Amino acid sequence: MPKQRPTLRLVIPTATRRATYPASFARYAWNKPVKCRSEGSQSLLVVVVDTNIWISALQFSKLNSVPQRALERAVYHDTMATSHELELEIYRMLTGKFGWPRARTTALLETFHSRSISVQLTYRITLCRDPKDNMFLEGAALAQAEVLVAGDKDLLTLAAYGSTRIITPLEYLAL
Repeated sequence: MPKQRPTLRLVIPTATRRATYPASFARYAWNKPVKCRSEGSQSLLVVVVDTNIWISALQFSKLNSVPQRALERAVYHDTMATSHELELEIYRMLTGKFGWPRARTTALLETFHSRSISVQLTYRITLCRDPKDNMFLEGAALAQAEVLVAGDKDLLTLAAYGSTRIITPLEYLAL
């Protein structure tokens, strides 16, 4: 029987933020709930997080590691921007390379997606040496993101793209 290509159910993001992790995320969550800023208290950053930060935070990090705290901040404190292509790349990496169950991965990505804004890529940017990195630059430009959090040296050497600063997870946590 041929394998079916996974499809993620896209959830329209809501403007509300939860103060704690949703119950479906509890098995994958960090050890304590995160309190979120209220929408009116300070302006939230729009942030794009590259795949290797996601994978480092979800697959390799110990509790309270820098990649994990950066992803947590992007999801629960700022406004994370994502795209269908980015979510599929994360899905492919977690299920294919690391053997995560499909249902677990889908549930986790849906949780993150429900807390983010989504952009539709057009594949017009060809600035990076690695063509897969262009989706992060385009996503940041389309979402008008202030920050692109990256661990990829090709992205970090650019330092900025338009009005988007490209920074490490540690630099992001220091903002």
